[in-house]
Amino acid sequence: MTGYFLAAWLFEMAGGADLVPPCLWKSMFNASCPGCGLNSAGELLMVLDLTGAWLANPLIYIVAPIVGYIVFKEVYNARFN
Repeated sequence: MTGYFLAAWLFEMAGGADLVPPCLWKSMFNASCPGCGLNSAGELLMVLDLTGAWLANPLIYIVAPIVGYIVFKEVYNARFN
């Protein structure tokens, strides 16, 4: 799954092709969920567009540090344990 999103991000950065699937919640209920915009916000954060990331979904500034900590912890444990 991570590989798919990485490939989708690379395609979008290279040529503007949007391969990320639409939000299932929004498709079913025609309303935004709290997670809507997190993919876009994450992509904008990776290119250091802080304002764009905030406008896409402010929750990214809570989610990104938590995910970063979990990834760091897993890599550290796999490397040194």
